[in-house]
Formats: sequence, C-alpha cells, structure tokens
Amino acid sequence: MPGLIHLILPRRIVPHQPENIKPWHEFDIMTTDMRRYSIQKIIFAISPIQDEKIFRDHRFKSIVNRGIRMECAIYDQAENCHDYLIKVDEKIFKIKEDKSNYESSQPSVHTYAISEDERRNRNLRFQRILVLLHDRDIPEVF
Repeated sequence: MPGLIHLILPRRIVPHQPENIKPWHEFDIMTTDMRRYSIQKIIFAISPIQDEKIFRDHRFKSIVNRGIRMECAIYDQAENCHDYLIKVDEKIFKIKEDKSNYESSQPSVHTYAISEDERRNRNLRFQRILVLLHDRDIPEVF
C-alpha cells in the first residue's frame, strides 16, 4: 500500500480518534495512512506553500493543527467511507474557492522583485486566511 499514495506527512502527525464511534469506524476501512493523506491534502489546500518543509516549520503549526481538526470533524460526521471521501473533497474545494475569491478581490501588483511592502501584504493576506479559517465552526480537538 505505501506505493499507492504519495504521503509526505511526518509519522508524528496522526489523526485523532472520533468522539462518536460509528459502525463503519470499527471495520477499519480507512487506514491511518489514508486519513493522514486526507490531512495532508487539506493542509496543502490551506497553505500558500506547497512544500513538505511546512510540516517541520514551527510557524505553520497552526495550519497543521487546523488540518488535523478539520479531518477529525469530517471523519466524525461522515456516515460511511464514501461520505467521508466526498466531505474531504468538498472541504478542499471550499477552501480553494474561498482563497481564490479572497485573492481575486485583492488588487494585483505586476512586479517581479518582491518589495518590502509586497512581502508585508503577503503576510497580511496569509493572516487573513488564517482568521477566515478560524472563524468557521470547526470543533477544537485539543
């Protein structure tokens, strides 16, 4: 099974067990690696950086924790394995849609070198995305 999915999420990041055990959870249809892959996909949808280095960077800890909480909430709400996969894809689509809507509302800057103002603006955009994600109704796991 390791060759079927490209998993770069570190082994220390594991999905949480659901609060409400459902019958489909007991059959262990979704392996831990499959759930970790879903967490990885959610984190890459949230993060502006599409690199495995974010898992080792302490500055991205909140994004990684947010991805874990989102996946846990989806796993807890899903009625079966198929429903879980659909909900994960819907969540990723919604995150990307929100990001593109937010970015399209921002004025575009046509420069090749990043100025200090542009760097500051990118940091502000990143912080706003985190605030948008924090305002959603996502149950806290920790």
